[in-house]
Amino acid sequence: RESEGAWGLTFALSSWKAAVMTMEEERGEGGVGGGEGEEVDAVSDREAQEVRPEAFPRKNFISSIELLHKSCGWRFDLRTVRQSCGVLLKSVKENENFVIDAITSEDSLVLTTLLEAIGFDGPPREPALNLIHRLIAGGLIIGESSSSFSSGAEGNHNNAGTLVDNVTKRVCDCGAASSEEVQLAVLKALLTICTSETFVVKGQTLMQAFKMIFNLGVGSNFELIRRSAIGSCQQLLSVMFRKAAADFAPDTFADSKAAASPGQLPLSGLEVDLITVLERLSRLGSVDA
Repeated sequence: RESEGAWGLTFALSSWKAAVMTMEEERGEGGVGGGEGEEVDAVSDREAQEVRPEAFPRKNFISSIELLHKSCGWRFDLRTVRQSCGVLLKSVKENENFVIDAITSEDSLVLTTLLEAIGFDGPPREPALNLIHRLIAGGLIIGESSSSFSSGAEGNHNNAGTLVDNVTKRVCDCGAASSEEVQLAVLKALLTICTSETFVVKGQTLMQAFKMIFNLGVGSNFELIRRSAIGSCQQLLSVMFRKAAADFAPDTFADSKAAASPGQLPLSGLEVDLITVLERLSRLGSVDA
């Protein structure tokens, strides 16, 4: 079990992205050609890709909501979550062609139900976290964090933050749970959040997610969680520094310096070298571990 958690958590997202890319390539092969009709088919394929029905099949969505509904039991405080699950199940089962629309605001019934479920310290929390994780990994929750958002006690409470800020904060709040299953679900969700290309975290929100992963790595009571969290930290550091080194590579540094706005200072050559060194150190740390 430890081997599955340590390796599976680290490479889960890569496997999912590879699977999605493979499906996109298979769909794209049918639209390649030289005639006008084939070009129209290619356009239709691209429009279908925007919906991404394969990212979360209907039957999997139904089973996930059913599991969440069952976990609510007959607890009085979970009646609203149970009722929302019932509404979702009814609407999905009555529509054979149901496809999950991309979620871009917290007005979505799906996201509202999941956020309410993870707010309770009980059985619904784990399935709700797993479903949030799968929706983000499938590119079905889309948004970008705000650079001015702060979730701390001294933060600006007038700034409610974006969808990404609020979802990330709610997931991080679940990291204090004492259940091993919930902590593992939090790790999977945060790793997906920090590396997603459609659910973009940055600034204080990114630091908040990374801090929770680090805290689980040093403070969890479960060996599996500690090992998995440490592996996740190493992976995230490597990914972050690799992206930074690519964005400010020496061959593109001159262009970035010339294109910098009057109020923005580009990185110096020393800073570019430092990013490269830190990226190498993070890679060596992952190998040594």
